[in-house]
Amino acid sequence: MINIKNLSYAYNNDLVLSDVSFDVKKGEFVGIIGPNGGGKSTLLNLILNKLSPKSGTIELLSNKISYVAQYSKVNDSFPISVFDLVLTGILTKKSTFFYKKEEKQKALKALELTNMLAFKDELYKNLSGGQKQRVLISRALISECDILLLDEPTASIDVNGQMQIFELLKNLKNISILCVCHDIALISSYANKIIHIQKNAYIHEDLTAFKKDKIKSMLKANSHICPIDLVGKCKCF
Repeated sequence: MINIKNLSYAYNNDLVLSDVSFDVKKGEFVGIIGPNGGGKSTLLNLILNKLSPKSGTIELLSNKISYVAQYSKVNDSFPISVFDLVLTGILTKKSTFFYKKEEKQKALKALELTNMLAFKDELYKNLSGGQKQRVLISRALISECDILLLDEPTASIDVNGQMQIFELLKNLKNISILCVCHDIALISSYANKIIHIQKNAYIHEDLTAFKKDKIKSMLKANSHICPIDLVGKCKCF
């Protein structure tokens, strides 16, 4: 669904991405990790066509793309319901706020996918951080996207909330997901493939060394996780 070849990008001649190549298959859940300033968000903006590459190509096999930003631009003081907020995901410049029956059905389906249907009449501002994030994912899903991009979707959410979000993402069928996450233990427990971005791209497709079930239980218990063990070179657990 996404084919990237020899992609490079620079800010004022400062090379941020260099010769990056990878692909994302249909239905694949790909995690993007790397240090601050390593080029992760820049990569998403290039895929979204908000930036133009210095060199290389980005091929998207579908134009049905949705994006969930790290920080929501929803004004928490605005008294909008969960249902109405999800419906804004299909607004265009020519849209009005009079929605068709089929559009309302799409909103209900999107909320059901994120286990938020029971909250459809609640005010968005009254939800917990994890619940708000699931609503924003619902808003992204209402467009029936083929590709879903997320930038740190679990930032500032507690461990249980983080795991709920990633369980949700993993269970989405036939959607190709590219998710930036700072927590290597968390994302490696759910993704099919991990790409480490630090100017270049380092691809890890065999995640058996990450001991997924063990990592999930340790995350839930807030236990220490040794990052060296995550790549199979330590015997901490």
